[in-house]
Amino acid sequence: MLNISKDETKFNDLEEKMWKKKMQEGINELRDQLREIDNKLLKNKNNTELEVKDFQKTTIKCKFGDLEFYRRRYKLKRNGETKIVYLLDIYLELGYSGQYSQSIVELVIKEAIEKSYRKTAETIRETTNVSITHTAARKILIDFSEKHIEKIEKQKLKLYEKGYIEGQKEQKIIYEEADGIYISKQNRKKNKAKRKGKKLKSEIKIGIIHEGFEKRYSNDFRVKNKQMIATTKNAKYFKRLVDMAIGTRYKENKIERIIINADGADWCKDIAESPKERYQLDMFHIQKRITEAVTNREYKELMSGIVKTSKPEYIFNIIYNYKVELEYDKNIEELEKVKELEEYLRNNEKGLLRYQYDLGVTEEELKKSEETEYRNLGTEESQVYCGCRKRMKKNRTSWSDRGSEAMVKVISYVKSNMLEDLITGKMEKAIETDLAERIPEPKKVKKIKLGKIRYATQNTILESLTGFRKLKVKGLLRNKSFNEMRIIGN
Repeated sequence: MLNISKDETKFNDLEEKMWKKKMQEGINELRDQLREIDNKLLKNKNNTELEVKDFQKTTIKCKFGDLEFYRRRYKLKRNGETKIVYLLDIYLELGYSGQYSQSIVELVIKEAIEKSYRKTAETIRETTNVSITHTAARKILIDFSEKHIEKIEKQKLKLYEKGYIEGQKEQKIIYEEADGIYISKQNRKKNKAKRKGKKLKSEIKIGIIHEGFEKRYSNDFRVKNKQMIATTKNAKYFKRLVDMAIGTRYKENKIERIIINADGADWCKDIAESPKERYQLDMFHIQKRITEAVTNREYKELMSGIVKTSKPEYIFNIIYNYKVELEYDKNIEELEKVKELEEYLRNNEKGLLRYQYDLGVTEEELKKSEETEYRNLGTEESQVYCGCRKRMKKNRTSWSDRGSEAMVKVISYVKSNMLEDLITGKMEKAIETDLAERIPEPKKVKKIKLGKIRYATQNTILESLTGFRKLKVKGLLRNKSFNEMRIIGN
């Protein structure tokens, strides 16, 4: 029999010891592999401009912990200039985000979009051998957003607007569901007197671009090929991002209609600029306003039903009749609510008609159509909640302008399933490939100044001529009208 002491060993203790042991083994093995790769790079180096200078120590925070190792430093002499390079860093793409490995950066990003930076740091410490603070987690996310997402976004925006890149996918109808959420700004209570007149909150503008709906399982549907666009900047910049997202994915000359579904905010209506774009007021918000304003069951059912038909403008007749009854009953409180409802619908009158009728589909055809075809829009509320509202507004979170912009950018790329392409460099390579297939831009011709312009009415033009040239010019001018001899160059 085994003799077991009173100080019993717990499984958790064994697990922790084994974890630390394997982490240290991983560090040692990874260090050996890096040394081997560095030696191979030296052996296979065929560039005479590179000269080994010395070894330099560096530290990379990876899943195994803090990896300290030495790698060769080279002097690169080219065109009379000397530059310091590390072949190992270039070959393995080390220093993706400062001292953090690519896997740690990816872990931080995926955790930070779901929970606070403090809880993110706790999760990283518990699941890896890396010690990280909440401020470090925040810095990783902001650096990633600014150095990678915003960098490639500006590059794509510039190339798209110049017509250098375009999408290849053909799609007749594109759907765009737009919404906005307000978030609290940091230090909103400090220096309140000095901040008088300034906004204490900022709005995140969010757009969900998709190709319609597809069936996931029985009685459940999801948007097809979803792409999320988000920014805290103005509506004009948001519109540019949306146009770029559509133009770099789809062939614009094949798009017949872009249906924009929104809640009636002014900036949502303003982004419907081109003839292809058609604004539609979100049905959820229409029904919500009707329910909040109307208490009479009969009128409520009439209004809720008429806005779904091909004659939604008839709702104003129903509202008029209801207002007459409210005035007769002297129900002033509800009358004011109904007037607000009417004003809301008047401001969005062009968006009352459902896009299906605008496309020429009848009510009978809608009933016979497939479940995934011509479905009603209105997923922006759930998409926005899952995407931004859940992270940006819960627990009374407040944000700086820089922090909020970085967070919504990262969230939009994660929800659009584009994070991996960005981290691995596939997105940047795709742009380079697209540019390589295009006709090169014609070279600009340098303009040459022609000198001072002389007018025919001035004598100096004839004084510079002699002999037969002077007689010939006089003969030419003699047969010309005044309008024809306005300017003669040198």
